[in-house]
Amino acid sequence: MISGLARRLLVSPWRSGDGGKTWPPVRYAEAFLDDNDLTYFILHQAGVIREAVETLRAYVLRKTAELRTAEKRLHGLGGLNHRQQALLTHALREPATRYLIVAHQRSHNVTHQTARDDLFDLVQRGLLIVQREGRRYVFVAPTDLGQKLEQLAGPKPSPPTDRTLPLRLSSVPEPPAGNA
Repeated sequence: MISGLARRLLVSPWRSGDGGKTWPPVRYAEAFLDDNDLTYFILHQAGVIREAVETLRAYVLRKTAELRTAEKRLHGLGGLNHRQQALLTHALREPATRYLIVAHQRSHNVTHQTARDDLFDLVQRGLLIVQREGRRYVFVAPTDLGQKLEQLAGPKPSPPTDRTLPLRLSSVPEPPAGNA
């Protein structure tokens, strides 16, 4: 005989936490009906893990594409030197990183003033946030750095619709009228 709880599990739909799919957890419930055989439970959990891995893979692919797009836009952005571009590329990849003037100076082998100017220029552009910790400045990337880079780069260029070159015929004299 099937107990009342098991019957409700087998008959009633179940709402999962992954976007509202409804399905009856028959195989999961069967684990409790078949002499506590764990085969159904293990198969169910393997399916849950497989779905989670597929979701993670899709997320990683989407974020990788977003990162590549932002990096391409960054390198096309005018007014930034190679040190600033390298720092922003790193900030896109590692958003929780804290940047110091001394670290920027050492990693790019520049003077303290050059490193300071690089970082404060990025602050003025809104691409970094500066905080004071004692006597030092600490720079962090805003959470919406990719969006800010998109705004600075401007609209994406649209592909040309007409691939013919415009011809200017104003310098060519028109034939005289009446010579036909």
